Amino acid sequence: MGCWRNEKPLFGLEMEKLLERKQAKKLAIFLFLLIAIPVASTTAYLVVTVYINVTVEEAISVTPSGPVTIKMHPKETVVVTFTFTNAANVDMETDYTISTSDPLVTATPTSGQIVVPATGTATLDVSIHANRGIKPGDFTVSVSIERPSE
Repeated sequence: MGCWRNEKPLFGLEMEKLLERKQAKKLAIFLFLLIAIPVASTTAYLVVTVYINVTVEEAISVTPSGPVTIKMHPKETVVVTFTFTNAANVDMETDYTISTSDPLVTATPTSGQIVVPATGTATLDVSIHANRGIKPGDFTVSVSIERPSE
């Protein structure tokens, strides 16, 4: 197809109308493809939303965990062993502080940190000593154990 119709040249408005019709068809097809194909191929919908409940448990347990009773005499030393067990799959640190209710009863060490290996155990030996000048009676040694914050 050229610029001729029935062997007569097309000029002016006739040529513009012919081109406009061809362009309009092409534009209509282009717009249809532009809109229809992406909408048909990228339509997404929500399949499911899953909520996961998370419970964080303490990884470190210590034994003995309740009151410990020991009997001793002046000038004696007794060792109490604490066992730390780690249920986590990573190493955990715990801080400890030890104090006594009377200066004539001493405990060592007085503070520090224990690293408990992943799914393993560690021990802390606390030496309790009754000074020779102590009078008979009941005394308290406090062992505070806590996991440090990050």
